Amino acid sequence: MIHYEKYVRAKSMDEAYALVQNFDNVILGGMLWLNTGNAHYGTVVDLCDLDLDRIKESGDCYNIYAYVTLGRMETDEALNAHYSGVFKEALSDIEGVQLRNMATVGGTVNLRAGFSDLCVVLLAMNAQVKLYNAGIVSMEKFLTMDRSRRDVVKKIILPKNAANTAYQALRNSATDIPVLNCAVTKVKDTLRIAVGARPGSPVVVTEQIGDAKEIAEKVAENITFGDNVRGSAEYRKLLCVTLVKRAIEQVMKEGK
Repeated sequence: MIHYEKYVRAKSMDEAYALVQNFDNVILGGMLWLNTGNAHYGTVVDLCDLDLDRIKESGDCYNIYAYVTLGRMETDEALNAHYSGVFKEALSDIEGVQLRNMATVGGTVNLRAGFSDLCVVLLAMNAQVKLYNAGIVSMEKFLTMDRSRRDVVKKIILPKNAANTAYQALRNSATDIPVLNCAVTKVKDTLRIAVGARPGSPVVVTEQIGDAKEIAEKVAENITFGDNVRGSAEYRKLLCVTLVKRAIEQVMKEGK
């Protein structure tokens, strides 16, 4: 459980950004990952008054604001209709309904966990992250940014041309963290293939459409895997071939 000296409901993004420049302060979000530790903070900052709990369609993209919950993304009919149900597929195995209805998109993305189901889908989609100070950056760049640079995630921008996206994962048990996960997005003749839970940070490769098994084997050969309590590097490499192949075949089906 976390401990803190002061709670502030930010009245503006300016105020929130200024507060988190102090490393003793932190943004609450859904307050789930924070509560798994025993840290002590000076000020916890709540963004609940800043109109960040919304999904907005705009031109060639969908804007998913930071206080939207994973549960809402999982069940949003318009979002899943456009993106082939990938969010329902990717998010429905995360813990339980109660957790998904509390965990926020902003907190999940900002954590940049290597096993994140959401992050691997966003990476395959070539999504963008809108940061208050740094502006709009690609998900790929965001995952490698210096974490000492304190910023505030405002929203995620999903390109509509990433509608054809598939997700695959293997867990040792229901609701567990994935042993390995992947997502594939097909745009014209190009596949963006993201692999996470390696167990390092998710990585993405781009391939031209071709034989699914050959592409999957090539991807597995060119990605580094590691060992942890959920599986060995060798096991993950074998899984990568199977899961990527399935995801490619899924996006290649008519109507996907």
